[in-house]
Amino acid sequence: MQKTAHRKILSLLMSLAMILTALPLSGVTAFAQDGTHTSGNFEYAVLEDGTAEITDYTGSAETLEIPSKLDTYTVTSIGDEAFGYNDDLVSLTSVTIPNSITNIGNYAFAGCFSLAGVTIPDSVTSIGEYAFEDCDSLTSITIPDKVASIGEYMCRDCDSLTSVTIGKGVTNIGDGAFYGCNALTSITISNGVKSIGYRAFDFCGLTSVTLPESVTSIAPEAFADCDSLTDIYILNKECNIVSSEDYYTIPAETTIHGYAGSTAETFAKENGNKFAVINGEPVTPDKQNAIGDVDGNKNITITDAKWILQNTVKSRTFTEAQAKAADLNKDGKITIVDAKWVLQIVVGLRDAQTLKPIKK
Repeated sequence: MQKTAHRKILSLLMSLAMILTALPLSGVTAFAQDGTHTSGNFEYAVLEDGTAEITDYTGSAETLEIPSKLDTYTVTSIGDEAFGYNDDLVSLTSVTIPNSITNIGNYAFAGCFSLAGVTIPDSVTSIGEYAFEDCDSLTSITIPDKVASIGEYMCRDCDSLTSVTIGKGVTNIGDGAFYGCNALTSITISNGVKSIGYRAFDFCGLTSVTLPESVTSIAPEAFADCDSLTDIYILNKECNIVSSEDYYTIPAETTIHGYAGSTAETFAKENGNKFAVINGEPVTPDKQNAIGDVDGNKNITITDAKWILQNTVKSRTFTEAQAKAADLNKDGKITIVDAKWVLQIVVGLRDAQTLKPIKK
């Protein structure tokens, strides 16, 4: 009787082994001793809330679509260095992030040198430090409204980054967030940002910046080495602008626009900046760019034509105000014709006010 029972158990175990052997390997999840799991080219960990965090990627894709699920787990987080500084991802040009993601960790995509396009979904609430550092091909980035703080050095040394839009929920721009982004010429700061961190825009190519009334503090060297910055508008009358003992916070050549008797005026006088009083209605980004003055420097030049041409070939992204200024012929499109009109204004063949040709 006992032998028969043993034979039944043995037979059952052998049958189970055969079933497991027959299962396709692609449907099996590997479990490592450290608690991480592997599914395809993705390694992940299960978080306390039962969702998954991607911890590593072992593939070499040029275009990557991050899954919203790995096995039975919903992916909610891209972990620290999940795709960052990975020699196998030097050719990665595009990443699609699913709207299940709420967190992008430190160094998540750092060093993805060929990454030109990334759309951060509205579901994201936090972006870590150095998340996109050294993404040299990245041209534009939009921070979603649910993100409260931009991590320190988030986009440091992104050499091709020309346009940044900061969401309405952001209250803090971290230290060095856009440090070394020397191609950055367009930045839209929403009325909700309260503080701008140390060296946040150091070495950027900005020409004109408007800081909304919500901005209450500007840390030392926030705009240091912004050699192209001709104008900065500070709309908070009591904004705390902190000087550095070692270096300037706003370049001495930059004209500071603010209200009479404001902290901006005091700062300008103490640091040798030219000060221009804002009279009446506050200056807003949509009023900086007159028709034809795409770069917002108060003049219509060949640079404006250049920017329009770059926009037509998708190498430069415009803010809403810049797009409005670039559409000279009011046909609802930005084309080479608009660039031609700008050049005609520059050489005196078209009137800058009426936009009508000048007969000679």
